[in-house]
Amino acid sequence: MISQCPPEAAQEEWRGRLIERDHRGWTIEVSSYETDKGTWRPSVGVSVDRKSNQVTRTLVTPPDWVFDTEQQSDEHGYQLAVTWIDEG
Repeated sequence: MISQCPPEAAQEEWRGRLIERDHRGWTIEVSSYETDKGTWRPSVGVSVDRKSNQVTRTLVTPPDWVFDTEQQSDEHGYQLAVTWIDEG
C-alpha cells in the first residue's frame, strides 16, 4: 500500500504543481498532469550528483496508474521514487 503524504512540515511543498524533495541524497521531482478523461497521472524523475556527474532517471509508471485527484497522483509518484531509491 502506498503511504500517506509527508509529515506536516512538508505539506507546503505538496500544494504546488511540482514536488521536489530529497531522499537519501537523491532529488525526487513529481509533477502530475490531468488526462483527457479528467484523471491524473504522475510524471516522476530522480537525480543524484555522483563524482561531479549528475545521474538522472525518469521512472515509468504503470499504464493503469490513474488517480481521481492531483494530490493522490503526486503521493503515488513520490512513493514510487522512494521505493525505487530504497530498493536500488
